Amino acid sequence: VRAGTPRGAMKIKRVGSTPLSVVEVHAVVSEERADLEKRHAAFSEDGGGGVGVREDRVSLERQLDGARAMTEYLAKCYPVTAHANEEAVQSFLQSASKFPLSSTEVCQIIDLAPTDPIYYCGICPDLDDDQIDQLIGLVRQHLLPPTPEPIADGKVDKGGGEGAPSAASEGAAADAAGGAPSTETAAAT
Repeated sequence: VRAGTPRGAMKIKRVGSTPLSVVEVHAVVSEERADLEKRHAAFSEDGGGGVGVREDRVSLERQLDGARAMTEYLAKCYPVTAHANEEAVQSFLQSASKFPLSSTEVCQIIDLAPTDPIYYCGICPDLDDDQIDQLIGLVRQHLLPPTPEPIADGKVDKGGGEGAPSAASEGAAADAAGGAPSTETAAAT
């Protein structure tokens, strides 16, 4: 099944047991959830007159509740679903194709998006330290959101914007001018 294709255009690409990553499952269930929400809204507006209305409404609500629960579960347990999409996964797969990994190992790496080398010892024990470091770089590049860069004094730049003074720069400016840092800067240091 290919996630991200228009409704009704999803096709089975290969018959057999091929693992799906949580990113793929999340995309498929999210797509189905959106369709169920539209059907539920239309059903509620229309009143769903006709035979079997109660069963249809109950079935539709049960499906919608299941889709909501599944997407919420995946988002809570697998944070990679919040950032990675089909394009990110494809980029990762293309970059990681040079490593001797099975489809199960690749799927686990995509699902867990580990950035600590210890996880790779359990997922793909045949890789050497250099290969593990390269995979961690690929995971950070393709599957995870960008992390804030540390600034010179070891504090993290939380995106104050270009030209926005940080507490450290305000303190340094006050020291250079011979004055005391502001109370906000003093409290932050």
